[in-house]
Amino acid sequence: VMSIENAKSDGVGADLFKDIEDTVSITLYDVNKIPDEAFASKKHNVGTTAINDIVPSSLQSVSFMKDIVEFGETPFANSKNIAGVGFYGEGDSSGASDSNPYYWSSNGIIYSYTGLDSDGKEKIAIEECLPSRGESGGNTTVEPENDADLSRVNSIKDKAFMNCDSIKSFDLSSAESLREISK
Repeated sequence: VMSIENAKSDGVGADLFKDIEDTVSITLYDVNKIPDEAFASKKHNVGTTAINDIVPSSLQSVSFMKDIVEFGETPFANSKNIAGVGFYGEGDSSGASDSNPYYWSSNGIIYSYTGLDSDGKEKIAIEECLPSRGESGGNTTVEPENDADLSRVNSIKDKAFMNCDSIKSFDLSSAESLREISK
């Protein structure tokens, strides 16, 4: 099996990944919330199911075909093989707000946009850098030349670069609106 489709939001459990150890790509149609460490390669529980026991180690990409309304803390932590994450509606951020964020991925970094602040500036955050960045995908440096969206970032979420061991350097000088770097 090379891909799986039509997973339901209540299907993040053992049956979703049953007998697909060679899966490289997953398309999730009805999932709109990504829990903390959902695709992490370490043991944690979602309900009664330990995700790392069921997510195939061969998994390289995940696509969400519904607007994501909740992005947990580092859902892809330790997932060194996942080099691509796709989000529904990439390229159209109209209607984004704090309660209806817009997500996209570029060069192994997942960003969010939640509209404009009181000064009329975009609210853009780095949600997570995929641990594969620099290892199996993307560059080993985070800099404006490689990451055009950096100049628009004004916050970096807690643990956004956790386990990105292959990142060798950061240049955030183009992020003139950067005001918040969480813990």
